[in-house]
Amino acid sequence: MPSLLRFASRFKRVAIVCHPNADPDSVGSACALQEYLRSRCKGMETTILAPDGVNSVTERLLAYLSLKVEDELPALTDLFILVDLSSLDQVPSIKEAV
Repeated sequence: MPSLLRFASRFKRVAIVCHPNADPDSVGSACALQEYLRSRCKGMETTILAPDGVNSVTERLLAYLSLKVEDELPALTDLFILVDLSSLDQVPSIKEAV
């Protein structure tokens, strides 16, 4: 079992965090990771989070694919996984929660 999966499988509520104004590569990476975790960790609740929303191209893509990305931090989160972020400083609301 890969080390990320081994580590993440210990948590029930996981937020996969994209950078603000998330573009398709950020959200696409988060979606792929979400599907991977869901397929391997039964019962895990995953949320994709873009703290300041997504850009217009991503918005259209999400609508076309019928996918959902949250822009507010879920009430209960056990683990944050950052995707396409260079620093927690890019997402101050997450930094405060961590």
